Amino acid sequence: MTYETGSIPMATAAWLHLLARHIKPQVVVEVGTFIGKSALAMAEGMDGGHLYTCDGSNPAPLSIASKELTITTTITPHPKTRSTQMLTGIADATKADLFFFDGRIADEDVAHISRLSQPATIYAFDDFGGTEKGVMNVAKMRSAFRQDLQLITPPA
Repeated sequence: MTYETGSIPMATAAWLHLLARHIKPQVVVEVGTFIGKSALAMAEGMDGGHLYTCDGSNPAPLSIASKELTITTTITPHPKTRSTQMLTGIADATKADLFFFDGRIADEDVAHISRLSQPATIYAFDDFGGTEKGVMNVAKMRSAFRQDLQLITPPA
């Protein structure tokens, strides 16, 4: 990247890895991969399946030591691609077991996320505090969520 920005902490990467290992998703859709730390953590935990990921800013996602990992998950990165572009290109028949949002979703993304969801889909949001992007993403998606979903947040 030509500018300074952050990445997820190792604790978040470990949590995503353990979540993927626990639920064993066949399809994961990630918005906002940046350098790919979260994508690789989930892909390694999945141990198979397919992970779609995009980042609107980074022309080289997954640039970290992916060659050193043994990953059987198929990863389809979409560098320099906004979420709407990636979501539009995923086939209707594809149903996500897990969405991870670490980037801003657009209003038009909600219909695509609903289209790619199934009753058991899990939605995970990073940066959930105050007026950060995670809070804004949940607000955008509230109408698309099943009414019985519970929002689980870290303890204060």
